[in-house]
Amino acid sequence: MHDFRHPRLSLAAAFLLTFAALPAAAQGSLPVDMQGTWGWDDEACAERVSDGRVAVSSLIVEFYASAYALDDPKPAAGDQWVSSATVHVEGEPAPEAGTIALRLVGRDELEIRTGNEAPSIFVRCADDLPVR
Repeated sequence: MHDFRHPRLSLAAAFLLTFAALPAAAQGSLPVDMQGTWGWDDEACAERVSDGRVAVSSLIVEFYASAYALDDPKPAAGDQWVSSATVHVEGEPAPEAGTIALRLVGRDELEIRTGNEAPSIFVRCADDLPVR
């Protein structure tokens, strides 16, 4: 029996289960320029412990208390990349369906919009500190 009381472990387990079910040929990926660690501001990037960071990899966008396992990211209008996603939210027993859009704003800013929410702008962090 798994102990899902540790949120980091439960999100990691959910990712493994989600990606194990997807055929590799069906998966696109986000551009390398979008990947890395991003923060609300320079302070969020510098603090060892901050809930203001997001980690972007080829198929996962991880926020402090949620993560988006991207189904098939694709380029869209206005230099955006969009994808449907399986959304894992800390404390929720089951994942839910969602959408996410990302757009580079210059070289060092990333705009992220989840669902119908207003977009948020993040700055590129110099170091790849963990989200948590």
